Amino acid sequence: MVTATVISALAGGRRELNFSVDLQGGSLLDIDTEQDDPSYKKTRRMRLSLAGWKVTPPNYYSYNLRDKITARERWEKIEQYIRATPKLRMVVLDGAMDLVDNPNDLLESAMMTRRLMALAKRYDILILVV
Repeated sequence: MVTATVISALAGGRRELNFSVDLQGGSLLDIDTEQDDPSYKKTRRMRLSLAGWKVTPPNYYSYNLRDKITARERWEKIEQYIRATPKLRMVVLDGAMDLVDNPNDLLESAMMTRRLMALAKRYDILILVV
């Protein structure tokens, strides 16, 4: 689902596996917190290729945050990337559970959800969470 959504967005809204995302001239921010660097790069190249791109399009911003950093540091990076991405329309966040110290803590997980909702509202963006 995530790959189909990203491909559709990068391909100008072309339907992929019944998903269609039109960024309306805006940008896509793609953040992965789970894959190691070689796997992240392979997935990124595959998505670009399937969308018809040989080089990274100017409206696609992609980051890997798997490095050994804390949940707090990940939040800081994500918010920094959101602020810095021009004409941002959509964020794909693969690995939301890496934004909390204990994913089994209901309170902490609910706080994460509220924080993501607040960011979506503040920046008027779609945040797709995996």
